Amino acid sequence: MAKKGTWYKDPNSIAELRPKMSQRSIHYGDDNYKDRRAYVLWCPEREEYFVEMISSTGHYELRGMGIHSESYADDCAENFVMAWGGFTDEYILSR
Repeated sequence: MAKKGTWYKDPNSIAELRPKMSQRSIHYGDDNYKDRRAYVLWCPEREEYFVEMISSTGHYELRGMGIHSESYADDCAENFVMAWGGFTDEYILSR
């Protein structure tokens, strides 16, 4: 059975794993979406890619890619910063 992706709306829910992840790439929005950035991360402990999506308005989401490849994660990140995709819901990053 294929492993499904996971959505982490609260950065604290993945806080233990985040320091163990390595950053593979970073994507920035432009024009009307300059406030968006997305990081493609690899988690060796879970053997899974993640995309961390952030906007300067305080929205945050860490999305697991499940069985998908790094290329798939890069596509997800690019779609987000180009506003072809958004957050699954409205989540606010608490600082």
